[in-house]
This record gives sequence, structure tokens and C-alpha cells, in this order.
Amino acid sequence: MQRSHASDNTPSLATQARQLHTGSGSGLGADDVGSPEPIDETLSRGVDLVSANRTLSPILHFLTLHGKPYSLARHFAMNPMFDLDMPRRSLWKTGRQLSKSTSLAANDILRCVTVPYFDVLFITPLYEQIRRLSGNYVKRFLDESKFIRNNFIDGTCSDTVFQRSFNTFSTMYFSFAYLDCERVRGIACDKLDIDEAQNIDFEFLPVMRECMSASDWRVTQFSGTPKTLDNTLEKLWQLGSQAEWVMKCESCGHWNIPNTSHGVMKMIGKETIVCAKCTRPLNPYSGHWEHAFPEKRTSFVGRHVPQIIMPFHYADPRKWKLLTYKMEHDPQYVFQNEVLGESCDLGHKLITYDELREVCVLNKNDPHIAADLRNKYHMLVMGVDWGGKGLKEVSYTTVAIMGLLPEGGPLHVIYAERLSRALDDIEEAKILLNYYKMFGCYWFAHDYGGSGSVKEILMVQQGLPLDRIMPLHYVPGSTQGILTYKPPGGGRVRHYYSLEKARSLLVMITALKTEQILLPQYDDDSKEVLDDLLNLIEDKFSTNRGADVYVIGRNPSAPDDFAHSVNYASVAIYHSCDRWPSFANAIQGIEPEDLYTPEPPPFTDGYG
Repeated sequence: MQRSHASDNTPSLATQARQLHTGSGSGLGADDVGSPEPIDETLSRGVDLVSANRTLSPILHFLTLHGKPYSLARHFAMNPMFDLDMPRRSLWKTGRQLSKSTSLAANDILRCVTVPYFDVLFITPLYEQIRRLSGNYVKRFLDESKFIRNNFIDGTCSDTVFQRSFNTFSTMYFSFAYLDCERVRGIACDKLDIDEAQNIDFEFLPVMRECMSASDWRVTQFSGTPKTLDNTLEKLWQLGSQAEWVMKCESCGHWNIPNTSHGVMKMIGKETIVCAKCTRPLNPYSGHWEHAFPEKRTSFVGRHVPQIIMPFHYADPRKWKLLTYKMEHDPQYVFQNEVLGESCDLGHKLITYDELREVCVLNKNDPHIAADLRNKYHMLVMGVDWGGKGLKEVSYTTVAIMGLLPEGGPLHVIYAERLSRALDDIEEAKILLNYYKMFGCYWFAHDYGGSGSVKEILMVQQGLPLDRIMPLHYVPGSTQGILTYKPPGGGRVRHYYSLEKARSLLVMITALKTEQILLPQYDDDSKEVLDDLLNLIEDKFSTNRGADVYVIGRNPSAPDDFAHSVNYASVAIYHSCDRWPSFANAIQGIEPEDLYTPEPPPFTDGYG
């Protein structure tokens, strides 16, 4: 098995610490990157070194950052990212603040200036993330790197947030895809970089890969910081080679593997990284990449980079003290995600299995039994989420029949169904219209985004009254309210309602947890569709302005369609009644009088 070493002549921890604070030292052996060249050497000389060493590392000094030539001195684990021979697919699963984004930007700038007609497409979940990557990393390199700016950028080159090009006819494109991936369609590229992949819907990946369908390169690189055990990044990690940076202890000979299954917590010493067996200090520079599945090294290379193997953490006493403080005081899942770069399932699922079973108290999930109960309800609503017929069959058209009692109280989901994927759109429309008539529904609330507008036309053509349709379109965080009416205009002849996705789903889940929404019996006839509710996952990430952004995603290997059907139906009822649920009564053990405090005692200065 081929191993990738950092260096054969590893500096001491003291030397690494000095290099860390002075910016000196390459952290790499000559055999790995070649001899450093002055910034004014010709590009041809750099290309010769690149060809000889099969890596872009010899020309990293053509890039300038913070007034200094860019170096991998503190980021030696990232060296394979710059290999000249790129695997078809690669993945970087890392902790936070490991210069992942800086390395991504440097790598693709160098590929664009050395390979003519080479196009790169960067994708992140949110606009703010792609704006930061394009503006704070790529643009900063281009602004500071005099050699690149003078030789590869001229007046013909684009320089915008979404597109930065070079006179080599190579271009870097930037886009984002959280709720859908429509905006990335049609952007042709040779290399696809998907950052913050943990928040990208797994079903979007085939669409994104089609951007490279005409390319001879077709290289995909994923990166991100893991969260739950069932997000897209972790799913991709399981498909790859799963390489770890392994280190042999010079004292006892123990091979240290920095992941949770091999005792990474024992490697976190009081002052620096230590051997998990004898607790003597380790020297990560002497480590190498070891692949759990070496046969995948040429097809899908996955690498895990925790903070503890990087010198600007283990060789800096201040940073290491902060790291050990976080280990002792942060929640376990936060430390595992952010510091160790490991997936952890704590604190993310919106509703548990036990909580779901608590509200499955209604009738048996049978359409005929449910239809016999329709007259007891003041209003019945049909909520529909259209299936995307996507990858791995994890998206289905689902229906929820929800009722409001005359006296109010909890909303009742009296029937739930997941339609067969074998049905075509017309057959689906006929079945749904039949249910609409069978239950005497008032509203047909459905997902108007994506293909929903087309499927709505089919429903109308089958006989559904247009004035009984509530078209809902998910949007991210909004300043206009959780539900906002959007009149026709701007070339659009149909009105619709924008629905804030994260907030509305949180309201729906909270209503379930507080028994303000009740479900059919949980049995063999219903559990497959009801379990969709268990696949909702809450994530949080921060913008560069310091604001926290909450998003609701799903288990990438399981469906969540029924959860959205319930959400659409409940929103239609809340809107019709002009009353959203109150959760005040869910606060147990606090009497109204306990909310009032007596007048405070007179102030004294402590001296009587």
C-alpha cells in the first residue's frame, strides 16, 4: 500500500512552535514539494517542478496571502489536495478552522492558471457561504498575488462574486444550492467543488454532476465539517477510502489513529498531542495517510483531518489550552463535530421515536375507516408533497388528510399515504382527486415549488377547483413572516404563498410534541410513512457576521416527504382560522403567580 508521508526529517515540537509564530519553514521535505523558488522565477520553471514532482506544491509561492508567499507549513495534511493526478472523487472531512477553504481556493486558482480552458464550479448550501468563499478567499488571493494578477488576469477577465476568470480561458464559477439545485443547471465545468457538503441534499448530487457531463476531466471534490451520522458528508465518507493520518509513537512504537474508534480522546494530552498508549508527545509531521479501503484510492479518496494533528493547534500552547477547555466544557457532539471532525448524532433529530409514538393515538390508518369519520370535523384539508423521483428512491409523493374539530383542540391526521413511484403524474392526480372528494376536503395545500406548478395544472384539469388550492413554496429565513401571500406579477400569472421552511417545520414538530397534532395508530400499515417525521434534522451554522442560521434538513438516505405533507395541511388550517398554535401551556410546573416578583428591597451600598 502506498503511503503519503509528511517528511522524513521531522522538526521537533519546539522548532515547529517557532516556525508557527515566525511563519518560517515549509513543513514538507524536498522530496515532496521540490525546492522553493523565488516569486520572480518564470512560470515555465515552476511547471517543470510541478511535472517532476507530480504536485502543484512547488508553485504555491506564486500565491500571496497576508503579505507572505503561501505555504503548507501549518497545513501539511492538505498536501494531497495539490496532487497533479486528481482522483475522480475526493472528500475532505475536517474540523473547523483548518484552512480548508484557503486550501480549496489556492488549489483551484493554480489549476486554472496552469491548465487552459479548465473550469471549476464551487457550490455551497447558502449564498452567504459562497459569497464568503469567493470574496474572502479567492478574491483575496487574486488581489494579493502580484505574479498571478500580472500574468494571468487582464481586462478581458470576469471579476464578480459568481464568476472569476483568467486569460488562460479558465473560469471559476460560484453558486449555491440549499432548497433546490435549479440555479446550478447548465453551468458547464471540469471540476466540481462542493463545500459544506453536510448541508447539501444528497439527491442534488446527480444534477450537480451533470454539469461535468461534457468534460474529459469530471473531477468532484467534497469537503465539510460533519454533523449527524446520517448527513450527506457522512454518507459520502462511507463510500470512500476513509484515510486517516496515522502516527507511530517514537517511544513505544504504538500506531496512533486520530478518530473516536481508535481512542482519539486519549491522544489529547494536557499540553500537546500524545500517544494514546504511553502518553508521550507525538510528532504528527512523521505521520502518513493510511487508507481503510486502499482499493478506492484511485476512485474515491476520503481523508479525515481533526484539529489535533495540525501544528497551529498542537504546537501552540494557547490554542491547545483552548482545545482542552472545549473538550471539558462543550457538548460532546459539538466537540466531536467542530474539533475532531467526527460525526455525532446527539442533539440534532427534531423528534424522537418515543415522542412520535406518544401522538399516534387516532384511528387505524385506513382510508375507508377515516372517510367514515369525516362528518365529525369542521374542516378537512389535504396536504401533498410531490415526490422528486430522485436517486435511491428516497423521494415520494405523500398525502396527509388533516381535520379540525368544531370545538377546536388538536389537529387530527386521520389518514396518511405514500403513493407508489410506479404511478405517472396523471395517475397520481386521479388518486389524489379521488381522496379529495372522498374526504370532502376544503383545501388542497401542496408544494408549489419545483414541479408543483405543473402538477397543479394536472389536478385542475382533472376537476380540482382552482379556488380551493393553496400553493405553498418553501423559502429560507424571511423578514416578511412565516407565511406570506405573493400576488401575481413579474410575469407570473398565479399567486402563491411563501412559507419559511425552518420556522414552519419547527412549529409543526413542536405541535406534535405538545399533542396539538395527533396521528393515526402506529402499526405495520402506517409506520413506513409516519417514520418520515423521524428523518428531519436540525442544523446550525454561522455567517461571517456572527449570526446563527438554522436549517432543517433530512437524513439523506431516508425520505421526509410525509413531514412536509403534514406541514402544508397544518399551515392551511392555521391560515384559514387566522390562529397559529400556542405553546404556552406546554411549560409545566410554573403557576401564573410565579411569573410575578415582589418589589425589590431598597438599595444599599453595603455599608449600612
